[in-house]
Amino acid sequence: MNGNAAENGTGRGYRRLLVTLMMSTALWAGPFSPLLPLSPAAAQSARTHSFNIPSQPLSRALRALADQSGVQIAYETSVASGAIAPAVNGTMTTEEALSRLISGSGLSYGFTNSNTVTITGGLQTTGGSPSDATTLAPIIIQGEGQEAFGPQNGFIAQDAVSGTKSDTPIVETPYSVSIINRKQLDAQNPQSLPEALRYTPGVATGFFGNDTRSVDAQVYIRGFGDDPSQLFWNGLSLPGDSYVNSPSIDPYTLEQIEVLRGPASVLYGQSAPGGIVNFRSKRPTEERLHEIVVGTGNYGRAYTGFDFGGPITEDGDLLYRLTGVAYHTGTQVDFTANERIAIAPSLTWKPDAETELTILGSYQRDPDGLGFSSLPLVGTLLPSVSGKIPTDRYFGEPNYDEFDRETASIGYEFKHRFDEVWSFNQNFRFLHAGGHYREIQPDDWTDATNTEISRWNWGTDGILNAVAIDNQLRAEFDTGPMNHTVLFGLDYKKQWTHLHHYWSRLGVPDLNVADPVYASSIPDPAEIVNSKGTLEQTGIYAQDQMEFGNWRFLAGIRQDWSETTSQNLRVVGSPETSQKDDAFTWRVGAVYLFDNGLAPYASYTTSFKPEAGTDFGGNTFEPTTAQQYEVGIKYQPEGLDSFVQASVFDLTQQNVQTPDPDPTHVGFSVQTGEVRVRGVELSTFLALNDNIDLVASYTYNDIETTKANTDASGFNPGGRVPWYYPKQTASAWLNYTFDSGALEGLKLGGGIRYVGSGYNGPHQLYKVPDFTLFDAAVSYDFGAKTPELAGLELSVNVSNLFDKEYLARCSEINCSYGIRRTVLANLKYKW
Repeated sequence: MNGNAAENGTGRGYRRLLVTLMMSTALWAGPFSPLLPLSPAAAQSARTHSFNIPSQPLSRALRALADQSGVQIAYETSVASGAIAPAVNGTMTTEEALSRLISGSGLSYGFTNSNTVTITGGLQTTGGSPSDATTLAPIIIQGEGQEAFGPQNGFIAQDAVSGTKSDTPIVETPYSVSIINRKQLDAQNPQSLPEALRYTPGVATGFFGNDTRSVDAQVYIRGFGDDPSQLFWNGLSLPGDSYVNSPSIDPYTLEQIEVLRGPASVLYGQSAPGGIVNFRSKRPTEERLHEIVVGTGNYGRAYTGFDFGGPITEDGDLLYRLTGVAYHTGTQVDFTANERIAIAPSLTWKPDAETELTILGSYQRDPDGLGFSSLPLVGTLLPSVSGKIPTDRYFGEPNYDEFDRETASIGYEFKHRFDEVWSFNQNFRFLHAGGHYREIQPDDWTDATNTEISRWNWGTDGILNAVAIDNQLRAEFDTGPMNHTVLFGLDYKKQWTHLHHYWSRLGVPDLNVADPVYASSIPDPAEIVNSKGTLEQTGIYAQDQMEFGNWRFLAGIRQDWSETTSQNLRVVGSPETSQKDDAFTWRVGAVYLFDNGLAPYASYTTSFKPEAGTDFGGNTFEPTTAQQYEVGIKYQPEGLDSFVQASVFDLTQQNVQTPDPDPTHVGFSVQTGEVRVRGVELSTFLALNDNIDLVASYTYNDIETTKANTDASGFNPGGRVPWYYPKQTASAWLNYTFDSGALEGLKLGGGIRYVGSGYNGPHQLYKVPDFTLFDAAVSYDFGAKTPELAGLELSVNVSNLFDKEYLARCSEINCSYGIRRTVLANLKYKW
């Protein structure tokens, strides 16, 4: 039985609409496109930049040159020690600017490729001898073409912004940071944000299989998840508190994804203790960019996307980017589909070399997003007399179920440098989201023969509006032999929500699993919740990043004030209740950079998150708090495009709710509970040569409830897992590019994902089995052998290559199936 909507006439009409939309957009973007585009080599050699580099120590001047030009600069720190560079201002090529910076120094340079320069030689000195200089670790400065704020080249990202809110090399950050950049996203072609994180250490995703409604429920970091406070978009909190008003950003509109593992409140305020995920949107480019994609696949998939960018004015002061995507696809579950239309325009204005303003807009509508069911334990994890529940079985009602979500946002990123010491950044966003959701969900078997399942009716209508702003004042200066990058911040966010929840069993017939017959009509469920609320947070923070020889130190502090309000609108005259909290958080860390590329580090960090509710006495709950100790080692050898990290951590969350031990307070909680996670993470990014890219990781998590009270049934979860979570995960992805011979232009990719077993809840009655999945990718660049077809590429991606049936997760009452084999085929044209 197959009821996939994509197979009917409406689906075919939708595909024609997508193609028409794509072609119309291409014609609209035509005025921004040159008729005869330059070749990459010619464009690079003719490219000039507007430089504004004040006189300062040569090491800082070289970093400024890299940032303003986009080149990578490699040199030994002893080469630049003690040198003061002259000021360089004006529009010129990178080579001209570099020549001016090192003029009279006795240094020389050479370009190893179009985007990498190496500086060698010894400084001319007025006293002392070369032996007086201390030889420090080799330094590689990565410019805008490989910086945290811009697109990354290759699978390996050198810098990350999420760990420090500055463009800091990952090897110099005393925390665990992972980046999934655009090249990795293109190679693996994820269709959702949880899929994009599947090869990331310390992260577990896909617990709810085919569900695309809510991102936070699908992402866990270091054991903690199902929490919107762990999600950020362009450095600002991504709000949401229900399926219908929690935005789900399309991966095609992103430049990269950054994952900071461990407590992150010092920079971001209230957040889940496991870490945060920061999604960074595509931004305007200095080079012209044009891309159109059409695609198909199994389940009747129809897909199209476009990505245009480049300068609008001849001097490059005004840049644009316009990205869009639209698709319709069925799913592995009968009668279900996912649909999306999204567009993300952005504009950058550079009135002078010290000032930059980028406006970021987005609109997305998901008119369909069903396909998820929580199924009984019997028939999934446990055997059933009637056999296993099929993975394609639909438990809803085709003529009743609905899902429609809409999200729009507008914001900006402003940067201004006052002088060689002070600079200021301000990020702002307003977001609106809302939607409508109705779905019939399965409950449990109605008889001992496991023939029919009872069902219930659930629905939500909601609206969310949110604002967020982050002000950052930065100072870069030296105190004797120590370099400082000091950050002062003030951020604020507020969100307003209005939610209706509906629930009922009335008029919902049981469903025969083996021979389903769907109802002709279902009555609307009764309203059980009509509430409005606000969440407000103000935070001030300070951070100092210090460089002393080969040492890198970091210290940060933050004070937060938060308030939540709620009002029950179902009760006339119900008062608004409010809860105010405040918290102080801090962190410290250190890294030592050895000459051979090894970088051991250690850090301590804290976090907090407000906790809703009251105890028996009516006292509001205190925020949960968390502390983490982490030690590890990073390795980034000179001359090799690779990065390796190993880390161990101990993460503890306090003030966790646990049953009130007073027998007269049944149903109430106190905050004496505690959860601890201890783990090991290993990860590597290797570019073994120009042909091979490898991403691999291993994670071990031991999660345990360390303090808890006994509940009314006599059960105490102490010493047990608090929820389902796999103890071990591992993954590896290998990409191979043929750049010569008969197979030139061909790329092959393959991945393996292992998810270990885990108990289905604190009672530890059953274990969810482990599973191993395989992914594959192949693409061909037609222009490699046929210059007339330059820019045309065909790619095919297959997830779960061998179509393994598995359980993505189980609680103590239900389970979810994982995603079956998915085949995607895309034809892309770039010019």
